[in-house]
Amino acid sequence: MSDTMGTSLDNVRVWADGIPTPPPIPEPTTLALMVTGLAALAARTRRQQKTS
Repeated sequence: MSDTMGTSLDNVRVWADGIPTPPPIPEPTTLALMVTGLAALAARTRRQQKTS
């Protein structure tokens, strides 16, 4: 990249040390929690339909 004054900016590197990376998403746990929640919703719906 160069401007009209003749200076140029080539081969620039930017880095940052000490920035924490987020932990990986625990996929099996997330899936198990979602399935448990859906099962609870299904059970609640069944109970409400039985009493009505």
